[in-house]
Amino acid sequence: MAGDTVPKLTEQFDVCPATVRNYIKAYNTGGIEPLRPKKQSGRPPKVGQLTKENWDQILQKTPNPYDKLDTESRQWTLELLVSYAKEYLDEDVDIEPGGASLE
Repeated sequence: MAGDTVPKLTEQFDVCPATVRNYIKAYNTGGIEPLRPKKQSGRPPKVGQLTKENWDQILQKTPNPYDKLDTESRQWTLELLVSYAKEYLDEDVDIEPGGASLE
């Protein structure tokens, strides 16, 4: 990659030339450190009323102990998560081909 042209790097990484130039400038200014991903600041992401950590705690358990889900399954499915959101969080989740969204 050293010595490669901007157009070649643009094609290789499928990014625009301005992005390649910005990366080169950042690297030349501060080395590899400016190119490392930074931790996102601000509020933690939430789905419904719950943060990722809350969902992680729920998903550590199997779905079968939740009476309102009426399942014997020991594995979470998207449908069971939608039911959980409705029954326990009063959240309507719409499952679409492009992903799930809260209504």
